[in-house]
Amino acid sequence: MLTNSILFTGSFRFPDKDAAAFRVNSIADLFRPHFNSVIFAGWEKRPYGKEYYIHNNDLCFPQDELRASHSSIAIRLIAFLFRGLKTTRWILGNRKYFNMIVLYNPPFIFTISVVLICRIYSIKLVIDSTEWYQGAHLPGGKYGIASVENWLRMEIAYKLVKNIICISTYLQYQFRNLNTIVLPPLLPGKPDLVFSRPPISSQINLVYAGEPGLKDSLKDLVASLQDVRNRLGVDIKLHLVGLNKDDKMGLSLTSLIPEHNPDDMLIFYGRISRIEVFRLYKMCHFSILLRDRMRYALAGFPTKAMESLFCGCPIISNAIGDLRLVLSHATNGFVIDRENLSYHLYSCLARVIQEESIDKMSQAAVDSSLIHFSPSRYRKSFYDFYNQC
Repeated sequence: MLTNSILFTGSFRFPDKDAAAFRVNSIADLFRPHFNSVIFAGWEKRPYGKEYYIHNNDLCFPQDELRASHSSIAIRLIAFLFRGLKTTRWILGNRKYFNMIVLYNPPFIFTISVVLICRIYSIKLVIDSTEWYQGAHLPGGKYGIASVENWLRMEIAYKLVKNIICISTYLQYQFRNLNTIVLPPLLPGKPDLVFSRPPISSQINLVYAGEPGLKDSLKDLVASLQDVRNRLGVDIKLHLVGLNKDDKMGLSLTSLIPEHNPDDMLIFYGRISRIEVFRLYKMCHFSILLRDRMRYALAGFPTKAMESLFCGCPIISNAIGDLRLVLSHATNGFVIDRENLSYHLYSCLARVIQEESIDKMSQAAVDSSLIHFSPSRYRKSFYDFYNQC
């Protein structure tokens, strides 16, 4: 390994096993001009048992920290609290090669450990913070151990680090006394306007991409589709990425369409690759994003919103957090109220059909992605941030 290197490690599966890996890679590109080499120590499994592999000329040392859950609750708890221990030992053994370390959403104990290493050996440390989980959404609930750990990392551990990359202005305010920069999800390349969708007047394709859990109100959306379809007189299909028809959420959603064949209205894809998600956006007229006005939504920024706009797929959303700074009503999407969702959804779709404005909105979606998510927009502010590290 070369000297004058920067290390990226934390809870991501490099190079492309999760959205976090794409985030880390885009942040790494901003650091590249300042270092001889970039090294990744993601928490993915070791491929074929190899200690390291090379991806795009970068050395990658998988740490295998994110193993499948154990059956024992006690073992799962210990594994959760001490996740990153192997990585800590690896950093100690290779510390002389790093001038800077960037941690992606690190857990509490791991953060404290790396803070101590960096202070002892004069290594610069940066945290990339993209979430502030809702306590009630975590295992054990609001007062469980996972929620306490979440509070400790956000209120104590992260504030011991001088430099924080924040995905939102909400997180920047949380770390306002530190050296911070706001970096939303960044574009993965150059967009295009080549679509494979049907005319919106004959069939409306909507897409939801993500893992709803307790975050997104898909039930409200699905429950309203039958009424919207009847009022418009146009076939509606909702494409669901990240969900399976036969799992608990899938069965719950299909049960909400008693008057129509749910297989004709709801199309389940399960987990598919990012490239396949992009193809699906090209097939759809709008993506749907509905969230509660809670801390998790204010602190984060949905990567799927950037990807949808990048692919020319306008968004229908109750825009909260920094998404409200990106969406412009009836331009690159629609900002709606979740109250009386059926009425608002019908009004938006009827307007687009009447005005024949879907192509114009798609162009506006791509244009807004270039304005808000292009890496070039942040190079100057990133340079200032880096110089303060």
